Amino acid sequence: MSYEEKYKRLLSHQKGKYLTTVFVKEGDSLPATMKDKLMGLLSKSPINFGVYQEDFIVDYKQELNIEKFPVILVFDTKGLVFKTNDVDELEAFFNSPTN
Repeated sequence: MSYEEKYKRLLSHQKGKYLTTVFVKEGDSLPATMKDKLMGLLSKSPINFGVYQEDFIVDYKQELNIEKFPVILVFDTKGLVFKTNDVDELEAFFNSPTN
């Protein structure tokens, strides 16, 4: 399986733009305060919400070294550019002068 096939659903499809994905563990839900803050960042990046599936073809937990959920992953068209469990860190990332 190629890199593009493995990460197709996580990679941004627009050059110069990010795609943010938030994974929670199966059976868990995203804290309301975290979801509200994420929704406020939609102008910076589209956001996908998903449930981490252990039996998915790609074990993203292992591949991306995910230690804790919920996890926020930011991808550009080539790969992972930022990973955090803290929405305030995500906001700081998007507000940094280089982004």
